Amino acid sequence: MVCGSVSSRCCRGLSGASGTRDVVGSMTGGFYAASCSCSTPVSLGVTSLRTRLRLRDDLLEGGVGVERGRSPSPGNRGKAGSKHHVIVEAHGIPLATALTGGNRNDVTELIPLIRAVPPIRGKCGQPLRRPKHLCVDCGYDHECYRDQVRRFDITPHIARRGTEHRLRTRRTPPGRGDPRRHPPGLHHTRLCRHLLATTEDPALITGQSKVNSLANSRQAQGGGMLASSSALAAGRRHSVGRRWDGTVLAVGNTAAAECRVERWEDVVAVAVGNVHTATNTGRSHTVGLRSDGTVLATGWNADGQCDVAGWRGVTAVAAGWRRTLGLLANGRVLAVGRRSEGQCDVQSWREMVVLSCGDWHSVGVRSDGSALAAGNNRRRQCAVEGWRYLAAISAGYLHTVGLRADGRAVATGDRATGACEVDEWEDVVALDAGSYHTVGVTASGRVLAAGDNSHGQCEVGDWRDVVAVAAGSTHTLGLRANGTVVTAGNNADGQCEVDAWSGVQLP
Repeated sequence: MVCGSVSSRCCRGLSGASGTRDVVGSMTGGFYAASCSCSTPVSLGVTSLRTRLRLRDDLLEGGVGVERGRSPSPGNRGKAGSKHHVIVEAHGIPLATALTGGNRNDVTELIPLIRAVPPIRGKCGQPLRRPKHLCVDCGYDHECYRDQVRRFDITPHIARRGTEHRLRTRRTPPGRGDPRRHPPGLHHTRLCRHLLATTEDPALITGQSKVNSLANSRQAQGGGMLASSSALAAGRRHSVGRRWDGTVLAVGNTAAAECRVERWEDVVAVAVGNVHTATNTGRSHTVGLRSDGTVLATGWNADGQCDVAGWRGVTAVAAGWRRTLGLLANGRVLAVGRRSEGQCDVQSWREMVVLSCGDWHSVGVRSDGSALAAGNNRRRQCAVEGWRYLAAISAGYLHTVGLRADGRAVATGDRATGACEVDEWEDVVALDAGSYHTVGVTASGRVLAAGDNSHGQCEVGDWRDVVAVAAGSTHTLGLRANGTVVTAGNNADGQCEVDAWSGVQLP
C-alpha cells in the first residue's frame, strides 16, 4: 500500500464524480461520500455494509474520513487550506483517506490511516486485517511512531533522515501503476510529498509479497518482488525442504546428523550451513524456525552453531559455515557459532529485515533498503555500503549478490568464477548465492544462472513455473508452483534426490 498527502487551498481538488474503487472487497460495491466545509464530496471506496457503518461512526466521532477543519497552510503562505491523506495499495487503488487542515503534520495521520484499512477479503481463512510491513520515507522518522506501528504487529521500515528515499517501483509511466501518483479525483496531476508503502515484503513498494523473510508465491499473489526462499535450503552435501504442514524433508549426507529433521513440526522456514567444496569441508547443520518464534537445529555443532534452544521471538533465520543468525521482531540480530573472522559481529545491527550467511561473512538488508556486512572482506564480498533500495540479499563463498526493488541484481566480491555477472539480469523476483554460482528467478517463473558450472549446477534454462530457488555448494534447487522440486548439479551424496518430494510450500 501507499499513503501520501497533498495540500490545497480548498478540498475542491477532489472530484466526487470520478470516485475511487476499493478492491479490498468486491468490485461491485458502492461509494461513501463525506462532505467537507466547502461542500465538495470526498469519495471513499467502501464496498461492505460493515465498512460503511464503521466509516459512518468514524465521521460522527471525528475519525478517519472527516475533515477536521480548514486551517492556515504553511505551503500556501498562511491561506486557509486542507490536506488530503490517502493510503492506497501499490497500483494506486485507495484503501482509506482522511481530510485535515493544511497545517496538520503528515505523521499525525499515520496511525489513523492504518486503523482505517478494511480487512482483505477473497481468501480462505481469517481475513488479513492489516499488512505485515510498513515502508515509510524519512518524513516519518520518529521512534515513537515506530513503536506505535509495532503494536499493530506491523514491522516498520522507516528511512533515516538525510538518506535518499524516493523509491522507484517499476518501469511504468507516472499515473500507470505508479503509487506515487494520487488516485483519480485526488489532485491527479500532483505527486504525494511523502510516501508510505505497506506490503508483505519489507523495503519494497511493489504491493505484493515476498518469498523469504520478506511471503507467499508470485502465483498466489499475482506478481511482485520476492526474496530468497525460506522453503528450500541447499548445503554442501544435503538439501532441505519445508512442507505445507510444517514438517521438513531432507536428503543427502547425514554423517553429522544434519538430515535428522523427521520429528520437526510447525516449521515455517529452514536454513542450512552451506560451505564451499574442499577436502576439509563437508559437515553441516540445519536450522528450522517454528511459528512460535523458537528455533530448532541439528547437525554439526563444533562451534556452538546449534545452540539456539533459548532463542525466542525470532522471525527469520540464516545459517552459514559454523554459525547461525536469527532476526528478532525488533530488527536486531542474534548470532551463535564461529567468530574468528568477525562474521558474528552483528550486535550493533538495527532495523534489519533480511539476513544471509556466506562461508566467512554475514550480510543483511535494513528497513531503508541499505545493506550491512560483517566478516571476511578479502575479496570485497562485504563491500555493500553503497547499495540502496534492496529487497533481498544473499552471501556465497567469496561473493555477495543483492536484489533491488526494480528487479535488477547487483553483486560484489570475487569475479573469477563469473558468479557476479548478474548486471544484465532484469525482472528478477528471487535469487540465491551458492559457493561459486548465483541463481535467480524471473517474474515469468524462469531461472537465470551465472558462475561455475563444473557440475551442471547452472543448467536451469529449461525450468518453468519456478517460484523459489536455493543454491548449494555445487547444486541448485528450484521450487515449482505445484510444490515439487527440480534440481541440477552434483548428486554425489544424494542431495539432488528430491523426485519424491511434494507439498513443499512457502510459508
